[in-house]
Amino acid sequence: MHKSNLNSNMSLIKSTICISLAILCILSTSALAQQESADYWTEKGDDLLTNKSFEEAIAAYDRAIELDPENSRAWINKGVALGALAARARDKGLYNRSIQAYDRAIELDPNDALAWSGKGSSLFSADRYEESLECLNRSLEIDPGNKDVLTTRAAVLRELGREEEALVVFDEALEGIEVTLQELLVVLHSKAYNLAEQGKFEDAIGAYEIISTIDQNDASAVKMIGFLSAKIGRYNQSLQACEVVLQIDSESSGAWESRAEALYNLGRYDEALQAYRNASDIDPKQANFWVGIGRALGGLGKMEESRSAYQNALDLIDSGIGINANDTFTWIAKGDALRALNRSMEAIEAYDMAARLAPEHYMGFKGRADTLAELGRYEDALASYDKAIETDPFFPELYVDKGRLLERMGRGAEAQLALKKAEEMGYAV
Repeated sequence: MHKSNLNSNMSLIKSTICISLAILCILSTSALAQQESADYWTEKGDDLLTNKSFEEAIAAYDRAIELDPENSRAWINKGVALGALAARARDKGLYNRSIQAYDRAIELDPNDALAWSGKGSSLFSADRYEESLECLNRSLEIDPGNKDVLTTRAAVLRELGREEEALVVFDEALEGIEVTLQELLVVLHSKAYNLAEQGKFEDAIGAYEIISTIDQNDASAVKMIGFLSAKIGRYNQSLQACEVVLQIDSESSGAWESRAEALYNLGRYDEALQAYRNASDIDPKQANFWVGIGRALGGLGKMEESRSAYQNALDLIDSGIGINANDTFTWIAKGDALRALNRSMEAIEAYDMAARLAPEHYMGFKGRADTLAELGRYEDALASYDKAIETDPFFPELYVDKGRLLERMGRGAEAQLALKKAEEMGYAV
């Protein structure tokens, strides 16, 4: 399981913010509209928005605006509908149209807090964080203490790397909050994600455990418990989380893979092998599952079968069937398979390609470092570990790997510092 799991939660938060704004806008719209009037078409747009018929809602708001160009509520709700459509279509270009609608509403009423918060949310979803923060701050000046706006502001601060401020604002949003259970869960997910991004894995696990207690069917929270537990070397806890996820969704190939990884790290190779095979049966195009099968077979001492599994992974990648050549994890899997087959230089090339495709991700640099260390090129390996740590300073296993390498290099004091850093993050060294 990879860091992208963390990013999928943030996508959920952004989409939820857009949809939740719709409800706020609808509540503020007059219910006394007359047919064929601007109010009638605004209300009709609201009904369509509630039903998630976003394109039809936009058309209704356009009709309302045509009848009354200064109808600020129609402009705001059009912005909401465009933002919701952008979130569903994953089309960032649509956010620009949403922002333009909010701009028109602000021109009509510069003190409309909802227009400012809506614009801030669309800017957030468009990854324009500094501008988003300015709009959200303006909204809070007009309507201090708005919980929804505070939640969005905290998420923006997190994206700007201002994690401590984000946590303070999340706590402020939660204080005395009166929201639906679903809205509360969104806020808790945001806080848990933020803690994980800061490397506060034990606190993040605790937050996700609260979520899973509130909603026992929230598989994403339990997946994160498993992922983060494995990240700090708590494989038994990770295994327990995987079991819960599989009870909710027995066809989750990712959960089977995570279960297999936990079992492998616990030395339970037979069970790990079966779990990897289950994952591969569900999603046979994933080469990394065959890499896992090869690792488990190797743990069982079945070296010929292990080599065959690694070769299957390479054959699957090289065949190109269902494989995205620009996918980082495909190149990681290829590097892992080549490395296991002692084709070290080819493995390094694969890891380098992964790093070029996703320079913000540690895995390509770590794979390169692991391979160089096996070749005895310790200084080069150390430089690659440092690059991996620079990319993801909150992944404790990287400090463990660096520490073990420094021990081999006879640099004991530096090794202890690296291992201590991992322990501080909760890793069981």
